[in-house]
Amino acid sequence: DADGTLPLHMAAAACGIPVVQNIIFQMNKLKPSSKNASRTDKRGQQALHYAAAEGNMEVMLHLVNQHKVEVDCLDSHDISPLHILSMSGHVDCILPWIQQHAAKPQLEDKDGMSALHHAAHAGHAGCIAPLISMGCAVNKPLPTSTSLVPGATPLHLAACGGHVDCVKVLIEHGANVDQRDSQGWSPLLYADFMKNRSCVVAMLQPENAEVCAAQLKNLASLMLSDHGETLERVVKVVEYAATIPEFYEAINRLVQSDPEALAGCMSFLLRNSSLLSYQSKVSWLRREINRTTTKGLIFHWGRIDCKLLIDRSRIVESSIGALIGQSEESCRSRHFEVNFLGEEGTGTGPQREYFAVASKKFVCEDYGLFGLSSGTRVYHPLAGDLSRKLQWKSRNDDAADCVILDYPSGALTAQSGMFAFGRLLGLAIRHQSLVDVKFSRAFLRMIVGGKLELEMLEEIEPDLYRNLCALKGHQDHEAMDLDFTILTDYQRAGDELNEQGKVQASKQKVELMENGENIKVDSTNIEKYVELYILYKLRDGAKKLMDRLLHGFFEVVPKPAIRIFSDQELDLLLCGLPKIDVDDWRRWCRYSGTSQGEQLCETSQLSLWFWEFVCSKEEAERALLLKFCTGSSVSPSVGFENLPGLSSICRFTLACTQEGDDRLPTASTCFNLLKIPDYSSKEILEERFHVALHYGSEGFSFS
Repeated sequence: DADGTLPLHMAAAACGIPVVQNIIFQMNKLKPSSKNASRTDKRGQQALHYAAAEGNMEVMLHLVNQHKVEVDCLDSHDISPLHILSMSGHVDCILPWIQQHAAKPQLEDKDGMSALHHAAHAGHAGCIAPLISMGCAVNKPLPTSTSLVPGATPLHLAACGGHVDCVKVLIEHGANVDQRDSQGWSPLLYADFMKNRSCVVAMLQPENAEVCAAQLKNLASLMLSDHGETLERVVKVVEYAATIPEFYEAINRLVQSDPEALAGCMSFLLRNSSLLSYQSKVSWLRREINRTTTKGLIFHWGRIDCKLLIDRSRIVESSIGALIGQSEESCRSRHFEVNFLGEEGTGTGPQREYFAVASKKFVCEDYGLFGLSSGTRVYHPLAGDLSRKLQWKSRNDDAADCVILDYPSGALTAQSGMFAFGRLLGLAIRHQSLVDVKFSRAFLRMIVGGKLELEMLEEIEPDLYRNLCALKGHQDHEAMDLDFTILTDYQRAGDELNEQGKVQASKQKVELMENGENIKVDSTNIEKYVELYILYKLRDGAKKLMDRLLHGFFEVVPKPAIRIFSDQELDLLLCGLPKIDVDDWRRWCRYSGTSQGEQLCETSQLSLWFWEFVCSKEEAERALLLKFCTGSSVSPSVGFENLPGLSSICRFTLACTQEGDDRLPTASTCFNLLKIPDYSSKEILEERFHVALHYGSEGFSFS
């Protein structure tokens, strides 16, 4: 035909020995020649190549034995019959062809491709082990002269093609997962670039701690040495890898065994801190705290200590005086001591008691620094002047007048109170003590430096949040006659106490944006109005006070080490790791929705998968999950039967939504409602929960 294909070629591919022998006989009658059996088409391929393509071993042996065709005959691209057997996946033919007829497995075509390269590129995993056993080099790179990618190994080609079985076999036989091509790309980057996720997992080998560590170090060196497309690809690989629970655990086993790695080759993990577990972050924090601890004889007069002498009857006032009287160096001292006035107790006992009691007193509404949400019982800073003096009604004498404390250093103001409280929280973390306060997520998020979410207002002022959401759906915004100002509580210097002894805040008109008084709210800007209103309530109203708290806080603990925590993790760091009674949680769970066409219940497959997932987690992970579902990381003291909701008892509910495997679980914390898509497997459920808990709304985008 036009390609030079002869009847002999077609017969060698599709027929048996008699037909092939007869055609050769007829060819010899027309033109006698010992070379008739070796005649080629326009690509230089002989009958032996055609027989190899179909695995016609009978004809191949006949051509070699009876007609003396060369075993390693090459076409115009230097492709041999063994190459064709390998790229065609004829596993049963490879060993006999090499062992009985001495075919050369090391032969390379004009692109430098060996039989092993061809098998890996075509995805024939069964061919790989025989070829390696016969001498094919498993890590042989393609030459610079290749028309393909110089430096690519069989593993590169298998990864690029998404041939996960080939990847596994190659690795089992010693393929180097770290070997780079001429562009500096490892097979792992090939797999991720082609979105072959199963190959990524196979090469990461999370079950093998040694290999996993080597892969991490290889990725780290790539990130340190490249700032272009390779860096972008490496970041994506790491982000994806961390969504695989096994690899996530392997990363953190490595970090916890050697926290110093985060200061060296693993430093990229600090820039992607959601890849680190809570325990890994704590290990790094402790390392950084030790590094920044004031040590030794700093000044000629002796050691720097941090000693607080506290009047138990006036714990907030004496704490402010004691805390603001410390230098930065003393606050970072290894030597810390708390003593209560008139009491002999020393050591960790008074220290732990102090942080628990003092923290609870600081947020007491008497002082007007924090407000308590009536529904979720969390504390959030209040708006007010920095200069206002702290006032309280004496608890020891009901007839006492309002007192304004005045220490030698000057009046105790909201400014000094928040600064001191920041130091108190920092000291609690530095000395591994706990506070007895549940803070709002927005407050914690501002400390760790994350982006605030508008939904966080629901935790603090649920009625206002619902009203603002309803406002967005209102049809006639002009008729409401709103502008970009709000009237809000604002505590000023000189505000009086009410009958309950609490600061009676003034009302203040606040512009939400420049010239807001002259900007009317309408359908074109209602979204912006609601957003600015919520941000004022969450952040802007108390910004000056928060700045003072953060100033005091970060004088005591290193800011970069805190900023790797999420707000939920900071809550665990401040308030401790709770013991969660999973049996009680499960006993009082309600179920809603349908799964696999049936009403969801305790014995449904989806429910069983969920509770197996909960039971498999360590306490830190369970605490994060409980906080994700209910807004609190602590089991209710009265049991899950009496789990508090927005305004009354609200049992935990597991609801199945009719969404697919690509969706993450979500929660309505005010109603203790966890919504799970109808996942098709336990593995998918675990991976999706892993992503939701560790990345949340600020996580990466996955296709």
